[in-house]
Amino acid sequence: HGSLSRTEISDALTGGKAGLVNLQSDVRCDKVRLPRKGDFTLKGLKQVKRYAWLVLLQNAFATFCAGMVIAASFYISLAEGIIIAFSFIWQEALHRCGDYITLIKNGVNPLQSMFFIFFSSVMVLPGAILGMYISFAHQEQWIFALGCGYFMYNSFGIVLPELDEAEARSVYFEGNPMKPFVLQNSGLAVGFIICAVFAYVEFEIDWKW
Repeated sequence: HGSLSRTEISDALTGGKAGLVNLQSDVRCDKVRLPRKGDFTLKGLKQVKRYAWLVLLQNAFATFCAGMVIAASFYISLAEGIIIAFSFIWQEALHRCGDYITLIKNGVNPLQSMFFIFFSSVMVLPGAILGMYISFAHQEQWIFALGCGYFMYNSFGIVLPELDEAEARSVYFEGNPMKPFVLQNSGLAVGFIICAVFAYVEFEIDWKW
């Protein structure tokens, strides 16, 4: 499993032996590298940890939902579609880099990792096809309801716990609680500003196309 429980993090921060061992072993992994000829596509899949498969399943579903939302956005207006597509591309590019490292840490070799990431990314196409079909039936509001619900879960159920864990690691290894506090809140502030700018551009500027 690639992440630690709250008890392990708490034990590590308070000097607990179990948390210390798990925290040190969790950050100690092989050097991340690019694929090479020795990486066979189907070799070693039995040793892949269950967490890696869950990551891939979650990524495939998220990409599928993103495809539906993007298609519905382009159906409403070209400007809105471009803004939404740009947002997803920027987010997914960073997300896939983290997934690559996570999969390698959980038993997937680099070639398999790139193949699985590509496969999960391709799920945007069937999502877009379904999104266009629903939009042509003038039911695009259900797409935005589904997308909004899922991505709110993704933010509050996945991202915030990861930020909490990253802060605990930074405090344990560096002993400086202000650094993760400033970096994380600065990142959130930048995200809110970008969303606000996109909202202003979309609703206040009279797009001719």
